[in-house]
Amino acid sequence: MLIGARSLTDPVSQAVKTTGEAVIRIESTIVKDKDNKILDWLTPISYGSQYSDLLKVRRRGTGQWFLDSAQYQTWLGTQKQTLFCPGIPGAGKTILASIVVEDLFSRFENDQEVGIAYLYCNFQRQDKQNFDDLLASLLRQLAQRRPSLPDELTTLHDKHKDKQTRPSVDEIVAGLQSVARIYSRIFIVVDALDECEKECMSKLLSQLFGLQASTTANVLATSRPIELIRKKFEGRSEIANISARDEDVEKCLDIDMKTLPLLDEENEGLTEKRKDDLKKEIKTTLIKCVDGMFLLARLHLASLSDKTTESELCTALKSLPRGQNALAQAYGLNMERIRSQQPGFRFLAEMVLILLTCAKRQLTTLELQEALAVAEGDLTLDKTKREHTSIIVSVCAGLVTVDADSGIIRLVHETTREYLASHMHCIRPQKALTIVEDPMKVDDEKNASAMAAAHKIFAIICVTYLSFSDFESGFCQTDAAFEERLQSNQLYKYAAHNWGHHTREASTGCPSVIQFLNDAPKVEASSQALMAVKSSWGSNWSQIVPRRVTGLHLASYFGVQQAVSKLLQDWQNIDQEDDVRRTPLSYAAENGYEAIIKLLLAIDKVDIDAKDSWDRTPLSYAAENGHEAVVKLLLAMDKVDVDAKDNWDRTLLSYAAENGHEAVVKLLLATDKVDVDAEDNWDRTPLSYAAENGHEAIIKLLLATDKVDVYAKDDKSRTSLLYATKNGHEAVVKLLLATDKVNVNTRGNWDRTPLSYAAGNGHETIVKLLLAIDKVDVDGRANWDRTPLSYAAGNGREAVVKLLLAMDKVDVDVKDNQGRTSLSYAAENGHEAVFKLLLATDKVDVDTKDDGNRTPLSYAAENGWEAIVKLLLAMDKVDVDAKDRQGRTPLSHAAENGHEAAVKLLLAMDKVDVDAEDNWDRTPLSYAAENGHEAIIKLLLATDKVDVDAKDDKSRTSLLYATKNGHEAVVKLLLATDKVDVDAEDNWDRTPLSYAAENGHEAVVKLLLATDKVDVDTKDDENRTPLSHAAENDHEAVVKLLLAMDKVDVDAKDT
Repeated sequence: MLIGARSLTDPVSQAVKTTGEAVIRIESTIVKDKDNKILDWLTPISYGSQYSDLLKVRRRGTGQWFLDSAQYQTWLGTQKQTLFCPGIPGAGKTILASIVVEDLFSRFENDQEVGIAYLYCNFQRQDKQNFDDLLASLLRQLAQRRPSLPDELTTLHDKHKDKQTRPSVDEIVAGLQSVARIYSRIFIVVDALDECEKECMSKLLSQLFGLQASTTANVLATSRPIELIRKKFEGRSEIANISARDEDVEKCLDIDMKTLPLLDEENEGLTEKRKDDLKKEIKTTLIKCVDGMFLLARLHLASLSDKTTESELCTALKSLPRGQNALAQAYGLNMERIRSQQPGFRFLAEMVLILLTCAKRQLTTLELQEALAVAEGDLTLDKTKREHTSIIVSVCAGLVTVDADSGIIRLVHETTREYLASHMHCIRPQKALTIVEDPMKVDDEKNASAMAAAHKIFAIICVTYLSFSDFESGFCQTDAAFEERLQSNQLYKYAAHNWGHHTREASTGCPSVIQFLNDAPKVEASSQALMAVKSSWGSNWSQIVPRRVTGLHLASYFGVQQAVSKLLQDWQNIDQEDDVRRTPLSYAAENGYEAIIKLLLAIDKVDIDAKDSWDRTPLSYAAENGHEAVVKLLLAMDKVDVDAKDNWDRTLLSYAAENGHEAVVKLLLATDKVDVDAEDNWDRTPLSYAAENGHEAIIKLLLATDKVDVYAKDDKSRTSLLYATKNGHEAVVKLLLATDKVNVNTRGNWDRTPLSYAAGNGHETIVKLLLAIDKVDVDGRANWDRTPLSYAAGNGREAVVKLLLAMDKVDVDVKDNQGRTSLSYAAENGHEAVFKLLLATDKVDVDTKDDGNRTPLSYAAENGWEAIVKLLLAMDKVDVDAKDRQGRTPLSHAAENGHEAAVKLLLAMDKVDVDAEDNWDRTPLSYAAENGHEAIIKLLLATDKVDVDAKDDKSRTSLLYATKNGHEAVVKLLLATDKVDVDAEDNWDRTPLSYAAENGHEAVVKLLLATDKVDVDTKDDENRTPLSHAAENDHEAVVKLLLAMDKVDVDAKDT
């Protein structure tokens, strides 16, 4: 029965309350929610809000010079290009990076063949910007730009779902490579490389250059002009120096000068002409002063904001700082302006500057507001003491800004933090007027003391907050309760994570700290906030943290020496364990706090070898994290087990070797009590881990013992050589080969050889090393019978392909177990240069068919690789219409995926069957219509060789597919041919109108009804009408259209 149709007429129903647009998307929203969960699992970190905030402060028209530059245009128009953009602090690099991202999104907004990803590195976000995080963010951005989530990412998620684990770096890299190959073009923008931790920066660039080698990726990066970073781009990159151009500074000033009271429109004391003359004078003077720095222009302009007469303004313009120290002097003048305010404003400003400078990460406005509202001794948060954001920004005289989308309140620039950190002795937040240091002077000794005092202020705020009576209940017993605690107490998480760091850097004791550490419920509550990590795997994440954490545990964890000393005076059990059996010594060792270790070891009762729930000892943690001084202290103790194994049979040496801690490895080896070749649960040795991670110095130390089995295999049959070649560690490969104890043709669990991995990953120098060895099998086949050449060709490793082709023994046209050749893989992935190299050998079958009867042309056409399609069509031997096992032709694949250029090339061939049917009787037109490829439809219809109304084995026409999916433009094109049966039924007696109505495609329904050729009451095999389908799915607009038709039966009943 048609449920609810009658009620829709009056006035279209109480049942349809949601907007039509929202209802149409219900089904896709469910899928999207699932996709978003997978993306959030990969990484919850997004740079979108930061990008939006930056665009808001960009002045219209600025940066156009860069977009118009020959360097940018070349980068934009040519694949595999790198553009390095160095610039001095304050030159506008971050805004420029955002302008580039905006330009890319604008150019390629509707082009799903182009991938775009971007990163903003930030000194205060280094805790969330390690190597894994940055790569995961790139993968997330590229994946979410696709219409549906790539299978590779779904598969990766499902692999880890049951185990509730995270993907490894290798898996993220593999996923990034795989998803990147989906696109015909990729653009990656990285801002502020200089604010990325050094090792992380090196790894990131290495990975980006590797991605570029195997895909079409273009990379643009900004940085301060630092020699170490510049060298990374040598020989790889064009260089475009960034500075504040005069025309851009002028555009900014035109807008920002309106804020000067003297030039305000309402100031009638000056004529408009005089105001214009002053504006010109300001612009001329500031442009000369700023020396390529937007930031300096902004600070100079801010310094004019309190000038109320022409004389004051002109005098101030003449005295503006210039030259090398202009930025520091401008900051000094700003600080003088802040200090000249009324005491209440000055105190607030200086407190804000202290907190933002000392903060261990960026703060939200709510966090800062709560921090400012806390006074030592408070038992609860007095919300009436919260400062208003607008006042905070105002009293800080241009040094503080709020990012609206992200809610972050921050110093205007990294140089602002650097200046304040070096001039902290000039800031003394007291409400009474006090004499402070000259803000132009730097006094390192006084500044160190002032920084300690500043951290003490923040420490007291944090500890006072953690001691609020709200947290007397202790540990939250559910996720909901814990989330409610965090939501209701915005500063709580920051305080729990950072009170100890601020206290340690304060260098002096705080009574409130000891009071907090002796309050067991509040300590447990704080430890939950410190250690709980929200997981996308589901519930109970807040409970998977250690319980029974004591004040001594926390003080040791953070390395707060004064607190540990005080607590030890009254502590009964120094080895007290939390519920994962970790002791204070364990936490102190893990985090490398030598002073705390000394305090704890001075007590005879301490168990130096206490094992936790994973059988890990304090020495194990210290060795893993490279804390040399702590390792020395522990090794000096008689009772320590130097070769202790944990639950995974991993030793101290294994962890130290894996992480490249040379000094620690030396200490352990010097004890002569370690098993140098100890195998863990996966049969991996210290040498294996060191080789995988490229730690050359560690490899040398281990080989020098003469106690390692260089050829040892793990449970995946992988040797140290295999790991080193796979990851491109040339120096390590040389060391291992020099032992003459390795098998260069050793095979891992997928039967891949060192050469196979090195070739596939594009490690040219390692391939050269291996090819220089007579014994190497240049055609060594993996499990799928793929050769090194096959992997190199498939991944676009041009240099490696050249090396392999130069070898006499290589079989250029060998097939793997799917019947695919190197040429087939190169064609599929669009590697034109490699494809040409293979063709030039004259030893390849250009029309070779794999086990699915697919040819290189079929793969190239499917993926839209125009250049390769051109090359193949120019060859006589290529069958333009070759059908695969599914009966599909190259044209069919190209049409389905909307590759206009490839379709044009194929249609230009006389031999192509434009209307070829596959095993399901579907034609190229049918696939193009289903996916809404308007341009392809036009091309096919223009040939006049297509049966516009052809039916497939489900009796579905091109029109039916187009209407079902709501492709209005395609429906118009097909109807315009006047060759389609508008009311054609499929195997389930459903018509185009039936599907369009069911899916709520209002515009398509209008088009069909306008033909006057449709039966509005047509019934399908369940006796359901279009109106029935539309009503069931709450498509109000469609129901209205159908009810407006005279012939519609409102009471039609289904079966």
